[in-house]
Amino acid sequence: MARARRTQFATPLVMVVASACGSSKAPDPKPEPQPTDTRPRWTLTRQGDRCTALQQRDCPPGASCNPPPPFAIACADLPEGATRIVELKPGRCVVDGGNRLVTCPVELPPPPPPPSTVDAGVAAAASDASAAVAVAQVRWQVQRSPKGCAAFEDVCSQANFPPGQPVPPCNPPAPIKIECPPDDVVAIREVSPGRCMTQVKDDCPPDVKCNPPPPEDIACPKR
Repeated sequence: MARARRTQFATPLVMVVASACGSSKAPDPKPEPQPTDTRPRWTLTRQGDRCTALQQRDCPPGASCNPPPPFAIACADLPEGATRIVELKPGRCVVDGGNRLVTCPVELPPPPPPPSTVDAGVAAAASDASAAVAVAQVRWQVQRSPKGCAAFEDVCSQANFPPGQPVPPCNPPAPIKIECPPDDVVAIREVSPGRCMTQVKDDCPPDVKCNPPPPEDIACPKR
């Protein structure tokens, strides 16, 4: 019997070999976290004769915060609208993004009770005490030169920042020209609103008691 001729062929088997290519490139290191600016900040708002201060609080993403309510402050020369300030040191602040020094906000005391229920002398003493607290303790160093004397407030060296926190640029205010005080006066301190007193140099030798002259009233430095 004759063999039938083969006209079909089996489908060829194709094998695919996958090769894994490894990468020798190391992953990029994570950037070091930068220290955050934790200095106290406030937003001061003036509407006519009514002024308030609101301390800013940074809430974490997705969290709700309950910042303290705004409190009433003295208007002084605060401009109309909102002003943001940053604390350089206790009691001394600077306008955010600038170099103009301002007094940090202090909450005004509640109004006194009616005069009929409190002694007038006690009310006056309480008013003087609250006014003294409201003023930041400002200290000017007395600088002397052949051209005269000046008062210089060195706020930059007195500003304290936590370790690792970036220190912003600081431009101290220019010295204020004053009449030369006595030679032993080295500084002027503001002890209450508009009242300043002298500070004399202490030249007492070690372990020796001295009796330096007491502070005296002096005109506050003004531009």
